[in-house]
Amino acid sequence: MPRKILFLYTSKDSGHHRAAQALQSAFKLYSDVETLALDSIQCAYPKMGTRVFDWYPKLIRKIPHIWRVLYDNQNLADATKEIRKLINRLYFARTETILEEHNPNAIVCTQAAPCHVVSAYKREKGNGLPLVAVITDYLVHPYWLHDQVDLYIVPTDEAKETLVERGIPGEKIKEIGIPIDPKFMNSCDKFNTRVELGLVPDMATLLITGGSRGMIPVKRILGLLSLIDAPFQAIIATGRNSKLLLSVKKVERKLPFITKVLSYTENMDGLMDASDLIITKPGGLTSSEALAKGLPLIIVKPIPGQEERNGRYLIDQGAALRVEYLRDLPGVIEQLLLCPLKIGEMSRKAKSLARPKAAQESARAIMELVE
Repeated sequence: MPRKILFLYTSKDSGHHRAAQALQSAFKLYSDVETLALDSIQCAYPKMGTRVFDWYPKLIRKIPHIWRVLYDNQNLADATKEIRKLINRLYFARTETILEEHNPNAIVCTQAAPCHVVSAYKREKGNGLPLVAVITDYLVHPYWLHDQVDLYIVPTDEAKETLVERGIPGEKIKEIGIPIDPKFMNSCDKFNTRVELGLVPDMATLLITGGSRGMIPVKRILGLLSLIDAPFQAIIATGRNSKLLLSVKKVERKLPFITKVLSYTENMDGLMDASDLIITKPGGLTSSEALAKGLPLIIVKPIPGQEERNGRYLIDQGAALRVEYLRDLPGVIEQLLLCPLKIGEMSRKAKSLARPKAAQESARAIMELVE
């Protein structure tokens, strides 16, 4: 009888989803294990889940600092503890249905919300099912703290120390890294990859991501990059944002540098292989994928709270630079392009932080719970 691992995340194509997919890929090495990944909110409340997915980026763009207030505030977490218990109970019936339908041997949460619900369900129902929390940011916010979690998988010493300081037993915590797809362990020749993409093989290359949900102003960034007085070319990945794809296509012919504009792609590892710098938001998964490729990050428009903290961690480690004001972007990029030794130094520091085998190591740690 195969063992079953149930992964719960929120929002398709999010970093939380990609972490679950990376772990599913790692579990393919185990012939006696089946995996299933579910969007917890979409599964429990399909209509509400769709609205949340639609409204989340709009809310963050309009009131970005609300995220810091909501998610980076221990006092608020403590003050809302009882009301969150009541909200959790609204999900219990659906949680029970999911468990009865799939009968998993363990639940793995790559986002805090489903972990919160399952932990509360375990406490109230006395369910002894192993529960694993996979932290997909470099530091930990208070909504991850639950006494019913059997294993925390964290990316850094700092994250582990925070959990221990807040009462989580050290033996429940394993510092492994953020799970990324195993394909990011492989590297392709930079020049050949550029040729395959139709780019100039020996020209510095920028990769621009993060515009899929409209969270960074890609068109403005392209306009600012036009001010750079140094040779380069750019790959622009627009994800599933069809409006952004069309608008970038309209302006690319007017740009003074070579571009490669792409919609959603499964070849992000190849795009990173082809690039020297990535201009992006510091989400945990994108950052970890970039580190695995030794790709320095130029951070723009981080969401207050977790992404800001991710950015500070990467900057402190020497693998990233933050552009506080977009008007400064051309100067920062131009200085780097004119100093390839600086790019090389940042690349080495990025590579030293990389945990490309985190998915496989996490899978082994999870298997120890179910064997």
